[in-house]
Amino acid sequence: MIAPRDINSVVIFGGGGLVGHQICRLMSKELRPKKIVVCTLFEDEAKETVTALKEEFGNSVEFIPEYGNIFVRESYANKSRAEITSNNGMLAQIYDDVFGDLNGDGKNIVNEGLMPKLILKYRPDVVIDCVNTATAISYQDVKSSSKVVKEFQDALTTLTQNDLKSTIVKAKNGDKQSTDDLCNFASQILELSTSPLESFPHLNNLKMIDLLLISQSVPQLVRHVTLLYNSLLQAKTRAYIKVGTTGTGGMGVNIPFTHGEDKPSFTLMTKTSIGFAHTGLLFLLARSPGPIIKEIKPGAMIGHKRITFKKINKFRQPVVLCESKEETVGKTLTVRQRVSDYKSKGNLELVGVDTGENGFFSRGEYEAITYMDSMEFVTPEEIARNVLYELCGHNTGKDVIAAIDGAVMDPSYRAGYIRQSAIDQMLEMENSKGIPSIAIGELGPPQLSKLLYEAYLLQSVYPTLEEWADRKNSPEQMSKKVVDFLNKHEAKDIITSLGLSILLPDGKTIVRGHTMYIPESKVHATVDVKSEDLDSWAKQGWIDLRNENFAKWKERAKRMIDSREQKFVEGSAAFGPAHYTSKSLKTGEIVGWILSTEFDGSRQK
Repeated sequence: MIAPRDINSVVIFGGGGLVGHQICRLMSKELRPKKIVVCTLFEDEAKETVTALKEEFGNSVEFIPEYGNIFVRESYANKSRAEITSNNGMLAQIYDDVFGDLNGDGKNIVNEGLMPKLILKYRPDVVIDCVNTATAISYQDVKSSSKVVKEFQDALTTLTQNDLKSTIVKAKNGDKQSTDDLCNFASQILELSTSPLESFPHLNNLKMIDLLLISQSVPQLVRHVTLLYNSLLQAKTRAYIKVGTTGTGGMGVNIPFTHGEDKPSFTLMTKTSIGFAHTGLLFLLARSPGPIIKEIKPGAMIGHKRITFKKINKFRQPVVLCESKEETVGKTLTVRQRVSDYKSKGNLELVGVDTGENGFFSRGEYEAITYMDSMEFVTPEEIARNVLYELCGHNTGKDVIAAIDGAVMDPSYRAGYIRQSAIDQMLEMENSKGIPSIAIGELGPPQLSKLLYEAYLLQSVYPTLEEWADRKNSPEQMSKKVVDFLNKHEAKDIITSLGLSILLPDGKTIVRGHTMYIPESKVHATVDVKSEDLDSWAKQGWIDLRNENFAKWKERAKRMIDSREQKFVEGSAAFGPAHYTSKSLKTGEIVGWILSTEFDGSRQK
């Protein structure tokens, strides 16, 4: 426990994020330290946060901006991943920073890392870490890197299967053909090793091996925590509080908000593994001499910051709204084409909710992720309050180091109260802008976006559940009406510009944009098409306008109507994720109900 009067200086990593900013505000109001160092990834974020804090609190606290990637040395802290990975010297240095000896010369990561330098520069009484460490360390696409390296290995194996030893002997004895064969072999090896990769043009196979080595999550995490502990000891910091993550927003392996075709998601499972590995390492620090160590671990989506209408970015690039093209699916399918091959209609803009570092979600995505017993959400103010309580010695029961299971923060009443207000604001702004906010893809799986858009399209043509379920409206009629609606509506180009594809009723023709996220292929731009693939891809993430899919939606509608009329359920028991209680059709809630009932996507506690 630290008396508030003894807290003079604080370093807040991730101070520009939703939680970090609220911690800065709460500390300034209630503890009034002399100095708060606001550390962010980007310079403009640090300066904007400090400016806002100075406007609110004046000179009562000294706010200092710092910025850069705290997981690398200071000289690399403001370089992009592409800049680092395309430079052989930097790759070699990072390998040494992760795996090298910490007791070496004075230029090693202990002395040159940005995080140790900041802690030792300010020697704070308290360090509060709001950086999503598990995401930063685990989201380095080890899976794609491993696939590239394995293909490289297989190619080398094929090249070396010939009888090279006898060829070398013959070449040494002057045989011209053997000499030519060896030269050709060397040329193939050189080409294979150093040519730019298809999906990673700034890398080649040899560099990808280096990248795979330094992208391993556990070694990076161990080194990060080791550097942190050494720095805290040297600075004589008295308390370290981590705002961590469950990796799945408090949900289980049945989480429907994934990151690719796998379920459970390889990426999310890696993130959860690193998130709890981090907790385990902090548990070790808490049992070691040095500062007080605590962790607050929110178990819901953290949000939100603002409702706005803005340009949509994916992978830090603006989404270009392009006119769709029809294409008959053959034996191969190119999932990434040049944007310039499509007629541009400008950058895509949509209404959505800004959740800070967690992303920008459409209304449909927000409705789905905050649906009852889905991920829901918790506010940054609640997290900041628990951080301050724990810092000052109050027992919140939310310190994971003390009690992992009891520490997970559940969705809150306040967040549930605010939810409808946020949705209403988005609806109002959607109406004024004339563009529906259905899905962007920020929640990960194309399947979620597929369901949201299919529900929206049905709702646009048939505005009640009863019409969906009505036998008079056959799947064939529903398919035709939705196709007619799409051909006249901007939604078609929005869908395809976001990387989704539309499978037309003939089951062979697709409407697409320049990029397709299903089939998923981060390594090759063109994939082979097998006869069974279309059904699989339609299920995973294509808007499916075939009759059989509308038959499935009709069956869902019947079950949703039935869920309102459970015989032996009354009072509060009638409200739950299995009961679609809304009297109107709400796109995100429809999909939330589907995720809960068909995908077992509800949280268990």
